[in-house]
Amino acid sequence: MTSPLNYQIDVSSALTTQVGGRNPKPMGTDPVELLRTLIEVQREALHLQKINLANQDHLHRWRAFLARWNGEFPDLGGQSKKSLPILERVYARMIQELHEKLADEEIVDNDFAMQDLLERFGVRLSQLGTLINLVTPLADATPNQDSTPQS
Repeated sequence: MTSPLNYQIDVSSALTTQVGGRNPKPMGTDPVELLRTLIEVQREALHLQKINLANQDHLHRWRAFLARWNGEFPDLGGQSKKSLPILERVYARMIQELHEKLADEEIVDNDFAMQDLLERFGVRLSQLGTLINLVTPLADATPNQDSTPQS
């Protein structure tokens, strides 16, 4: 009697397709031909790296977002640039208060003090961090412009 946990898997035909649709060429020992092949491979790698970099351009996505909603929210990017330093300052101040609180009390051994610390700082720091993470890409995607008129 065979156990139901024993399986036989055939992986011999798993690698029959070519990656990238290229047919492999037989490699000779001619140094010039080897160098040409090497250059071709390097060009293909460079092309793939450029495509990968373009896919990771998150600022492009946020710029498109700002452009798409520019009619309804014309100063969204500028307002984000102005409010980001304020949010960062409040966040830094709260972290500084947290450090001062931790330096003053023995919180590790006192459950009441730990709960008070979490209620006072935990949710607010988390929410401020989320706000900063939401506003930062909008501020970064906004081009720098001098909005003050010259007289």
